[in-house]
Amino acid sequence: SMFLEHGYRMNVEAIAPKARVTRATLYKYFDNKDNLFREAVTAIAQNTISDIRIEPGPDVYETLLRFARAFRVISLGDDSVNLYLLVLEAVRESPDLTDYVFQLSTGRLLAELSAYLKSQMEAGRIRAVDPYLAAEWFLASTRGFAGTRLLFGVSPGTPERENQYLTEGVRVFVLGLGGEAA
Repeated sequence: SMFLEHGYRMNVEAIAPKARVTRATLYKYFDNKDNLFREAVTAIAQNTISDIRIEPGPDVYETLLRFARAFRVISLGDDSVNLYLLVLEAVRESPDLTDYVFQLSTGRLLAELSAYLKSQMEAGRIRAVDPYLAAEWFLASTRGFAGTRLLFGVSPGTPERENQYLTEGVRVFVLGLGGEAA
């Protein structure tokens, strides 16, 4: 996306020729820059997180570990980090975009993860707590400090350390909810 490359401040006059259309054509489809930005961010977010899904298995620990690996790879990838930085820039200009982008990306993952956790709580596999809060804790701890490191241009760590971080983190999460962890 041109927004990822040039930032939110890119104007429609600069976007039109790069999109190989006239400015009038852009305004025909998008009332304003915010709507164009929403469409661009929607496409980026959907491409970025569309592969992250809970695939329930018989074991809560293994299910969450698979999810955590997929989430961490994507959430720490270049597209996600760049999208995060882009949204930080855009929110200064258009604060209402923040909730939209959150619901589109992290909000969807939180809803899916909290539904899975709730089903496991109802089945008695893990202790009952607020499933939405548990999903927030899980996503925050899965992304971990590596996200901050990447924002500063510092490597998140070796593959071995990444694997240890995830396996131990998921184990602590599941055991903390009274579940079983391999």
